[in-house]
Amino acid sequence: MVLATTHRWRSLTITYNDSGCQFLIERLGHTVFPLLTHLSISRCGNDRPKFLYPECVPAIKHLETCITAFIPPFPSALEELAIGSPDLPMLWTSCSLQIPSLQGLKALSFRGHTGEWRIRHGSIYLPLLTRLSFDVSHAEELLCVFSVPSLTHVNYLQRRYETMLAAFNGIPSKLENVHKLRLKLPSQESYPTREDYHAGLIVLCLTAPEVRGMEVMAYNLDELLDCQQGVYPIDHWVHLEKFTVIGDVYQLNEMGRYIALWLKQ
Repeated sequence: MVLATTHRWRSLTITYNDSGCQFLIERLGHTVFPLLTHLSISRCGNDRPKFLYPECVPAIKHLETCITAFIPPFPSALEELAIGSPDLPMLWTSCSLQIPSLQGLKALSFRGHTGEWRIRHGSIYLPLLTRLSFDVSHAEELLCVFSVPSLTHVNYLQRRYETMLAAFNGIPSKLENVHKLRLKLPSQESYPTREDYHAGLIVLCLTAPEVRGMEVMAYNLDELLDCQQGVYPIDHWVHLEKFTVIGDVYQLNEMGRYIALWLKQ
């Protein structure tokens, strides 16, 4: 493997391949990448790669890594950060999540099973963060720990381990300025009762009252556009300007009746 040109590299992606991935990480060692701005490592064992220290990647702006390698200190130029964790139970590990106040961070995302994460409670101040994404098993603890006054965009992909009511109840100030929301929710069958599903949607609507742009899966429309006690959950977003529905032709035809009734109102 030739490393003489690493001083010119701008992007590096290492996909997981058991021994091959680990060999590459070890081979890179303390290599310095002075111009590297994008780095993605899908999995890297239980140790932090040596080249992930700030002195080796001083210009890094976009980092995707696994929770086991996510250990401070971090490069100060970081603007986008994605942290992943294995979904397979056999790969779940107990890890500590430590995110210092990265003053320049603008986008943060989490993916995978987070039930084993040990999260330090207290406020993590991210003043410039505008985008926050969750595709995790447990979002409640993650939502509670951040102070994000500039947050405007939230992507929330819910899994079956946690209800929306549990995730969003009690954090109104965190989402009060959010104006773009993307939802992907499981079916009602995964909830204990239909009332839990409906209550979770209402809490989310009230927690993020300034939503102007909404993106939702077609199979979630039946609850967003279900009128109970004379109120549609979606009508809590009084500033809504753009409503995007994602689905195949069959799903959209099936859900068209909900949209038609809502528009008539």
